[in-house]
Amino acid sequence: MTICRTRPKYLDGVDILNIINDSSSYEYHIQDGLYLDSGSNAFRFFLESFSLYYNKTPKVAIQAFTCKSMLDAIIDSNSVAYIYDINLKDLSISYRDVDFDEIDILVLTCYQGIPCLDYSNVSDVCRKHNVILFEDLCHGKESSVDNIKLGTLCNAFIEAYTFDKPFTCIEGGKLFINEMNSGFVDFINERYMLLPCEPEHKAIKQIKQIPFLLEYTKSDFYNKEFDYKYFIEFPFLSKIFIIKLSCCNFYVKIMKLVYKVCSKMFSSKKKFVPQRLDLNKIKLIRVQEENNAMNDNTMHDFNLRISSIFDINNEFECPRSCIVWNRYSVLDADGMIKDKFLKKGIDVGNFNWSYCINENLTKETLRNVRIYNNCPNSIYVSRNIVNIPIWHLVVDLNSKGKRYKS
Repeated sequence: MTICRTRPKYLDGVDILNIINDSSSYEYHIQDGLYLDSGSNAFRFFLESFSLYYNKTPKVAIQAFTCKSMLDAIIDSNSVAYIYDINLKDLSISYRDVDFDEIDILVLTCYQGIPCLDYSNVSDVCRKHNVILFEDLCHGKESSVDNIKLGTLCNAFIEAYTFDKPFTCIEGGKLFINEMNSGFVDFINERYMLLPCEPEHKAIKQIKQIPFLLEYTKSDFYNKEFDYKYFIEFPFLSKIFIIKLSCCNFYVKIMKLVYKVCSKMFSSKKKFVPQRLDLNKIKLIRVQEENNAMNDNTMHDFNLRISSIFDINNEFECPRSCIVWNRYSVLDADGMIKDKFLKKGIDVGNFNWSYCINENLTKETLRNVRIYNNCPNSIYVSRNIVNIPIWHLVVDLNSKGKRYKS
């Protein structure tokens, strides 16, 4: 079978189903953050609140190499996107190219846990120009640079809790305000409390699906021909799928046919309807955060040992930074790294952002977009980046890790 490309880490020893029965005793405090139904929806909610409070159209600088849902949030909130290229040293926006006098918000994106090496400088420049620094930490909540944890120097940030993230509740996200006008903070908090709450039955159904997904994505059962996302898209599939038959290609082909039929019959484009996250999901996220025991020094050593064991030259490893993420990203222009891992039954590749947001724009979208140069670095990275699922590929480097050494 195949080692799955990603899965959450901090659910070991957690009685997931007990969370549902225990959540009634959990008291939510708004200072913990604004939990919404997805990370991108949290971003859109922030932009809409900004527009309403300041009575202006937000002008948002964002990098081309990022999730399309971030651009959708900008467009759907009637904001304007100013798209810039990335630099190759840390895959973050080339902030020196940004016209800070032209924008209201700068989105600083962390890709696969790789922190922006100019984090402090970006924060200083934003403050100097009175520009809001907004961090997209859907890929890097625990990473740090120069011993400064990401999310510390910004005005606000978002997180996401899909199954491929270290902390998961299947669908969900959070907006956290660090430092902004107190009037705006009161305003957005009030708007948040007026939002409808995610239906509890939907939240419970998704939480109950997690044990199945954790079992299926084990290397003993996972079949990359039947993506785990199929179960998330159509939860009933997990009720009829027999995990022990996942090694049977004929059975998997039949199930894949069932999925395709369902896709044609029932798939529809989701509309943005902001909802507060159900308390059951919030409690589950908090439990996982409490289980996050790895410190920065441990992770730095961990990543260096991975480079050595798999004989990988990683351009993004730097003594100043600590990359904390469940995937390990390297550039692979000749495809040799990808081929090496695939031959060992390890599901590697670029499973996020395989094309840039400045590509395939529609005429309607272009009205809300300004593009600065053709973003060659972003396009190069999107075509050549490879993500390796290290957290469950190497559980114990002293024992299992040697099994994959070439």
